[in-house]
Amino acid sequence: MTEHSPLTTAFLQDQPRSAARVLEDLEPGDAAALLETIPARLSAPVLAFMAPWAAARCVEILPIEKAAGIVTTMTYQAATGVLRLVEGEHLERLLDKIKASLAKDFRNSLTYPAGTVGSWMDVSVPEFPETTETAEALRYVKKRRHAAGNDIFVTDGSGAYIGLVGIGTLLQSSASSKLSEVVDATVKPLSNRATLVSIATIASWDEHPLLPVVGRRGNVLGGLSRSMLREGLSQTPRVATSPAFSSLWTHLFMSFLLVASNLLRLIAPTAPRTETENEEVSR
Repeated sequence: MTEHSPLTTAFLQDQPRSAARVLEDLEPGDAAALLETIPARLSAPVLAFMAPWAAARCVEILPIEKAAGIVTTMTYQAATGVLRLVEGEHLERLLDKIKASLAKDFRNSLTYPAGTVGSWMDVSVPEFPETTETAEALRYVKKRRHAAGNDIFVTDGSGAYIGLVGIGTLLQSSASSKLSEVVDATVKPLSNRATLVSIATIASWDEHPLLPVVGRRGNVLGGLSRSMLREGLSQTPRVATSPAFSSLWTHLFMSFLLVASNLLRLIAPTAPRTETENEEVSR
């Protein structure tokens, strides 16, 4: 592996967003060659800040083992955004190099259309049965350093979402209390099939940094955070206008042909009328 100067390493570590802009200006092959020489802990944040289509091209060019190492070091949502634009056969080879459980989660997320709640949800968010004691839930939160914000999700015996409980409520409750006794059932879950745009302005975001995501049967599938919502909304136009979506140019070209053909009809010389047509006009 090529050793980089301390200045280069510091730039990648402290300015991953700026480094991403630099790599986007390079040819994909040159950008991938640079990423290949960088440890995954440094290259993963840089790749996450790149436009998804540009990052996907680098992933396709990188050696498969190196690409898998970078992808698994990225945040789940960032990695999913990149994998969504990786070519089909290459994607399958890449997922085969990743831990089976994580690869399964990626495959499930990639089944959702881009711009939907399901495509941006965090599937690693835990849920707790309503019979769980608050002390047990609190121990789990402290042990895992729960990053979901201020809430945990509560389910019934069938795994269906019934509400959430704030960390403050856990701290104030009796250790032997059940989550069913302190759950807030007023916060409604998000549908995994809903679009990000449709749920961007709901009132629940004002008080909760993370909202539950459920499937058709109401079972908890994960959670969507405010930060991921913002990221997903910001990437929608970038994905739509990227070179990966050549169909856009196809539509523009077809529109051009349609307009041109209509103009040609307007300026084309009109054939002389026959005597019969002249008689029809004069009537």
